[in-house]
Amino acid sequence: MSKKKKRRAVHGLGSIPGMIPDQQPVEQPTSQVVQPSTPPSSPPAKQPVTAATTAQATTAQATTTSARPAKQQATAARKPVAKSTTPVTRPSLGGQDDLKMRQNYFARWFDAVNDFWFAPRSPKILGVIRILTGLLLLYSLAVWTIELSTFFAADGLLPQSYRQANGMYFAWSHLDWLASSPTMLLVTHCVGMLIAVLFAAGIQTRVTSVLAALIAIGYCNRSIGADFGLDQILAFLCMYCAIGNAGGAYSVDRMLAFGKSVPAPLASTTTNIAIRLIQIHLCIVYFFAAVGKLQGTSWWSGEAVWLAMASYEYQQIDMTWLANYLPLVSAMTLVSLFWELFYPALVWPRLTRPIMLLVAVFVHLGIGLCMGMVEFGLVMLVANLAFLERPSLVQE
Repeated sequence: MSKKKKRRAVHGLGSIPGMIPDQQPVEQPTSQVVQPSTPPSSPPAKQPVTAATTAQATTAQATTTSARPAKQQATAARKPVAKSTTPVTRPSLGGQDDLKMRQNYFARWFDAVNDFWFAPRSPKILGVIRILTGLLLLYSLAVWTIELSTFFAADGLLPQSYRQANGMYFAWSHLDWLASSPTMLLVTHCVGMLIAVLFAAGIQTRVTSVLAALIAIGYCNRSIGADFGLDQILAFLCMYCAIGNAGGAYSVDRMLAFGKSVPAPLASTTTNIAIRLIQIHLCIVYFFAAVGKLQGTSWWSGEAVWLAMASYEYQQIDMTWLANYLPLVSAMTLVSLFWELFYPALVWPRLTRPIMLLVAVFVHLGIGLCMGMVEFGLVMLVANLAFLERPSLVQE
């Protein structure tokens, strides 16, 4: 091979990118090729190729190595941001976060109170309470009819001076104006019974509920010394039915409204207020009844239930066989006392409410059947209906 061909071969291999001429598989030059008389034109021809390939390799390596620190810097830049957000979740005392937290707390508390008192409620439960309360009021007035003048006349067994002697100076009763006339007393009494019928039936309930409440309160205040729990519970049930929409369900008013194609108002705020007042009033009655029982010794010793059942004054069913099971009698006494004392606290949670209402049924039915106070047991169960809050009964 001539010298020119060899030079072309060498230059051709050196022109391939990334190929360094010293590492190319070029056949070894003979002693004839490498001569001192070779012109130095070949090394300058190799230099541009070597510089270009070296620059490309250096640029690729720099790009690869510079990409890794960029990712590491980005990762490192994120870590301090994540750490800095941790202390922000802890509100500082007196800061804006603490103020917002307090505002949210009071806002939730306000919403809970608002829903408790002013959320619209269906009148179904209040309608049932109205019917049963009206029937019990009618029964109570019918019983008073037997000895009306004997108790309420001017010279009767319950003169007004007796009420004042018991500190009831401001107790109002419409019967005070009629004590001197037995005829007017009887007529007014019969009108009161008619109002009780209209109230139970739900006829002009807005008017008859107010009149029924005034009648119940009047008889309760006039019969001081002869009244008992039935009259007092009837008085506040009639009063709260007058506050709510007691005629919105199961009433003649409701039927007439459908006949005129004008539906009566269903869920209302006043109905909810009436139900809440019944619930709270009932809790107060139970609590102070339990406090009064704790002041005696028979409830602490577990003998109170036995003394009530063994008394011939109240006995309707012979329960003296319980004398053979005195530990059971003591357990019944303590359970009923515990139930009455903690009723105001345990009747509100949905978990314990069914238990408290079930015990109420057994307690008041036991009082009614064993002690002869059936009316009182029934009116207490009617008041407990206010705690039935199934969705189908609360919302329309």
